[in-house]
Amino acid sequence: EQFNALYENKKELIDKIINLKQVYLNCEKIQKIVTFRNNITHGSKPTINKDIVETAYALRVLVYATFLSRIDLSDDAIYNALVFAF
Repeated sequence: EQFNALYENKKELIDKIINLKQVYLNCEKIQKIVTFRNNITHGSKPTINKDIVETAYALRVLVYATFLSRIDLSDDAIYNALVFAF
């Protein structure tokens, strides 16, 4: 739920960045990666697929965007930094 809330807060910016790599994020994909991570934590060895990798990339962008936002960078500055970094 926390990732969903962060995503909804910065959805326009995150989508603008990740769509450049033809990656798309939604709440269902976030839930799938949370379940994937939980399964690993509890000893399962689920198969990594393209959807999991793309969602992990998108969440990485989300985490960085959230951090940069909390230090008061503008959305334009965040966009420029993350497009350069990712």
